[in-house]
Amino acid sequence: GTNGLDIDSETNLSFYTHLLVFTRSSLVEQTIPAAHVIDDHEASISAPSFVDKDLDFSELGGHVYWTPPYDASRVAAYRLYLSRGAEAGDVRLQSGGDAVAGVDNTLLPAELPVDAWTHLVVFARSYLAEQTTPVGLMFSDSISSISASSFTDHDLDATDLGGVISWEAPNDTTLVTHYVVRFAEVCEQPGGSWSSDSIDNDTVTSNGTQVMRRLSSSTTQQAAIAAFCQMEIFNDFAVQNTTAVVPTNTDLRNFSHFLLFTRSSLVEQTTPLMHEIVDAVASVSEVTFVDHDLDLDHLGGTASWLLPSSNYSDLVLSYDVYFAADAAGSARLSLGADVPYGSQEVFVPPETALSSHQSLIVYTKSSLGEQTTPVSLELSDSIAKVVAPSFADLDLDYTDLGGVLSWEPPPQDVALVTHYIVYFARLAEIHNGLAECNFS
Repeated sequence: GTNGLDIDSETNLSFYTHLLVFTRSSLVEQTIPAAHVIDDHEASISAPSFVDKDLDFSELGGHVYWTPPYDASRVAAYRLYLSRGAEAGDVRLQSGGDAVAGVDNTLLPAELPVDAWTHLVVFARSYLAEQTTPVGLMFSDSISSISASSFTDHDLDATDLGGVISWEAPNDTTLVTHYVVRFAEVCEQPGGSWSSDSIDNDTVTSNGTQVMRRLSSSTTQQAAIAAFCQMEIFNDFAVQNTTAVVPTNTDLRNFSHFLLFTRSSLVEQTTPLMHEIVDAVASVSEVTFVDHDLDLDHLGGTASWLLPSSNYSDLVLSYDVYFAADAAGSARLSLGADVPYGSQEVFVPPETALSSHQSLIVYTKSSLGEQTTPVSLELSDSIAKVVAPSFADLDLDYTDLGGVLSWEPPPQDVALVTHYIVYFARLAEIHNGLAECNFS
């Protein structure tokens, strides 16, 4: 009742050319069998190709392409492996699922560790078994990382950034489509510090903390490992760009670093270049102003200040000085042109109207612009008016005067008075309740 026989896969054909099927009775096996010519079907792919589009050191990712067999009628699927050689029996690790017959490529997932693998091999598989002799190629690990960066903060306010960040493009940008710049906050890793020996992958998440390692400039050894509590994208830029403007008043928040990544058409790299952010702060201090205009609601005198004492004073080009309605700089009134760096004072002309101004404010100014948070001084209007003037004319002739004019010293700000000046005056008219006088 049997009319078939399974022949195990990988049966050695040796020098045989036919399969012979004999019948046998209880007496003897026949001498003239039925013969079947053996067709040793070979269905291997050819011309495999792979471009690694994971731009990190020691990581792979991208599509593996091949030319299907001339006769693929018996192929059910193709399997891709990482291997330590391209020969049958080499140690290998399957990557991904099967690619069905009719498909000429499969995706090698990004961020796949190279480890000790050297080759990619593709096996064809029939409904019976996977072939034992693959077709493979030795892969090349693509590395395209930013090698250096620079950023000088020209926004002179604390916790605000502004300026231009620049970077050096990788030596080979063929596979790079974009650069990605992110803000990051470095934090302490729970449970102690990390060492490079304690991390198997380039990105590890623990209690919401992302751990990343970066490579040294030689791209062959691991450098320091940093733990980031949070990251936030700043922007991405086409590969033609190697600079980016950080707008003035960009809020630094808790961020401590720029992270600069390259990105291919497949994936953004996971190992960035880290650039520590230095927040430049340069403000004046000890602003002083004594009003020497002794009239009510009039100001005059010299405003002065101490130069910025920080390491970033060289970023200061000039100072802007204003009267304002409050310490934040509302309703400002400029006190003249920019005061060049090195100067420490500005003259306020006498009879400058106090108006609604309550503060004297001083801004530092860089090449990027004026800082947004000034140093302020509350204005004090000096008033020094004599009290109770008295004069009795003791010259009894008409149109002649003689006698002693006396007065009480001003009740406030008398220390500012250096002289008293006495005039004769004539009341011309009263206009809107105010006396207009001619005097000499």
